[in-house]
Amino acid sequence: MTRRLPISYRLKALPRQMVNFAYGHIPRKIDRRVVPAAEQILSNVTGYQTKFNRVERLSAGGRRNLLLRCYTPSTSGLDPSVIIKKVEAKSYNPEDATSSDTVRFFNDWIGSQFLSTLPSSSKHSPRFYGGDRTVGLII
Repeated sequence: MTRRLPISYRLKALPRQMVNFAYGHIPRKIDRRVVPAAEQILSNVTGYQTKFNRVERLSAGGRRNLLLRCYTPSTSGLDPSVIIKKVEAKSYNPEDATSSDTVRFFNDWIGSQFLSTLPSSSKHSPRFYGGDRTVGLII
């Protein structure tokens, strides 16, 4: 049996930026619409107000997509953490169906949503909670 390293060791090479929302601090490099939009999506899914305890940036700056790991309160009824994927490309326009970044984003959306509908006995499969096409994010 292969022994897997804890996630903190496997992701050690990725730059992380901790965000402390208790003090309302969101770094300039993160679009300020992302966190409130994601919290609203999750609130709509659960029917309860959702606020993240902590957010970690998983992707390096300058990439096409921003990846964030957001930790949810244990009382939220959600998984302990969720991943937000936000398109960062300047050419993203949800109204422009010819833009490659827009097509790529909606392909990711459709794929994630489809995979979450498949029955799975494993809890390691992806779960799609929702998205916001205007902001360009999926959870």
